[in-house]
Amino acid sequence: MTVYAMNLPGFLAGRSLLTPLTIYAGQTSDYKELALNIANFPKFLQLAFPTEVLDHYELLKRGLMVLTCLILLAGFWYLRRLDLIPQRFLVVAT
Repeated sequence: MTVYAMNLPGFLAGRSLLTPLTIYAGQTSDYKELALNIANFPKFLQLAFPTEVLDHYELLKRGLMVLTCLILLAGFWYLRRLDLIPQRFLVVAT
């Protein structure tokens, strides 16, 4: 929602509502080194196995995206099991 709030002047000037999403989606294919040596899991794998990671970059990228979704789903499943009222759920999610 913040992305759209910050781009409101552009939308009023005639930009498409999909422009912010297409810009961010395009960065994943344009900039393979977007992290620039920040400590993260894909960078650790690239340092540990330099040639294998670069050879299987697309597979690794999709696998880590699936892993992230599974972790989020497990977290939401756990939160659903708790007796959360909507206000408390909002606090936990924030």
